[in-house]
Amino acid sequence: MKFTTREDIEAPIETVWAALTDARSFEKKATRKGIEVRGLSGDAVEFGSSWTAKFDYRGIRREMETVVTGCEAPRLLELDSNVGGLDGFLTAELSEKPEGITCLELTVEIKPASLSGKMLVQTMRLAKGRLDKRYRKRVRHFTKGLAKSA
Repeated sequence: MKFTTREDIEAPIETVWAALTDARSFEKKATRKGIEVRGLSGDAVEFGSSWTAKFDYRGIRREMETVVTGCEAPRLLELDSNVGGLDGFLTAELSEKPEGITCLELTVEIKPASLSGKMLVQTMRLAKGRLDKRYRKRVRHFTKGLAKSA
């Protein structure tokens, strides 16, 4: 299952890249939501960085492992994750437009890695439209925050 969105941000590409790779900022946000994050190497996300996040989802303790598999500053960031029978792949591509606008294309792909993961993905397909809207709304919220801080 794949989710893709494209947003224009009124900020220079370097500012957007800095926000996308600010590991400490994401760690603080996760901690405020009750998520334990371990293994961040340094303050910036770079090729080979990895971390583990532990959180409760639907009453079950989950552990997600994430690794940076692609990093070409300031244009491309790729992450691979695994959690509870699902493999996730995130790709963030940045491109410059005139007048200091940056285009962010963010793609998340989820693939089942087990039978329970396959059942979950099948269930998600039934709600694809609603999940797409929520995904776009969250990305838009993130990008608006970037534009305000730039």
